[in-house]
Amino acid sequence: MKTVLVCSLKGGTGKSTVSCALAKVLSETYPTVLIDADIDSPNVPEIMKLHKERIKVSPNKVELVHLNNLDVFSFGLITDRAVSMRGEAYLQFLVDLMSHADFKVPLKEAVVIIDCPAGASDLFRGVVEAYANSIVGAVVVTTPSTVIDAGKMISILSYFGVPVLGLVCNMSRFKCECGREYKLFGEPDEVKELAEKAKVKYYGEIPVIPQGKEDLDAIINSTDIFNEVIEDIMFADPVKSRESIKQKLQKKVPKAVKEKIIKVIVNTLARLNKKSLDKFISEGFGGNTIELLITDNEEPITQIYLKLTPQKILVLKQPKEVDLTICADLKTLIDIVEDRLSIEDAVMMGEIEIYGSGGAVRAMAFLQKLWEEMKEDVKEIVDEVK
Repeated sequence: MKTVLVCSLKGGTGKSTVSCALAKVLSETYPTVLIDADIDSPNVPEIMKLHKERIKVSPNKVELVHLNNLDVFSFGLITDRAVSMRGEAYLQFLVDLMSHADFKVPLKEAVVIIDCPAGASDLFRGVVEAYANSIVGAVVVTTPSTVIDAGKMISILSYFGVPVLGLVCNMSRFKCECGREYKLFGEPDEVKELAEKAKVKYYGEIPVIPQGKEDLDAIINSTDIFNEVIEDIMFADPVKSRESIKQKLQKKVPKAVKEKIIKVIVNTLARLNKKSLDKFISEGFGGNTIELLITDNEEPITQIYLKLTPQKILVLKQPKEVDLTICADLKTLIDIVEDRLSIEDAVMMGEIEIYGSGGAVRAMAFLQKLWEEMKEDVKEIVDEVK
């Protein structure tokens, strides 16, 4: 089994349409499964014209909707009602699906196309974890107006170890019946430039089709992109050496590294007290009590309480109140040292957690400034154990 993620950081790029078109073309030659993992807006049934179809659920099996050589799963094929479900519960649906669903196509030989939810939330992470052993890569879908978001999506996929098969520029231009051509959403060439800069394949453009998703065949016939993507899928294999999220979390940092990094933190604080603290105080940290919690695989390894005064950083034993709590895993800090992740990205992606009313932005700024002071020392420790 091979799994391909079709994803975008921004909604409205036509990701679901590309997923459906890719699955339809693929199923003409290969056994295919199309999974709509977008719980908030499951529009695969609409695009595939499956309004009257329903997934049949019985005590012993889940019978998917089958079209020729294609099995389809979408929450929109279970209910028409709006759904607000916890991510863990929905992920359990997706995990159970692969082991308990009644597939008409031979699953071991199939290509699974997953229409991922927009963004990089817990649900997206869960999809990556659940299918980590079979993922061969991802297709990133963007419009000319969402190029920056496409670049961020490529970075996120790289962090999770998911190869990017290529970049698709959707809704690139519109050709009027009069013969004139309009770039409705910006300059398509910027998408190609992003692909070159990110060193990923550029599959090309899909123009604006007047019928839109109402006519999937018109979209398929408007471009040669889908055949090129399928060719790349057939030559790709699951990256067995890639660590899944779960494996990353379970991997412990060596004890010697922990001890050295804790020492660096203590020495950095001592060094800062010999300097001017203006750059901390000017950000509004004066008088705040900050808890810095460093963990390894969710196990606390050091917990430091800091109170910032204009004169120095006080280390407290057990304060009555804490204004801000910064919780960072040691492996995340090492990823930052090795430039696989920035502090800003780590906070935004939840790799570094911040608690405290109204304090997230200030805590992130504090951590960035503290990190500037200790980054080189930590890098030296990491380089030693390589």
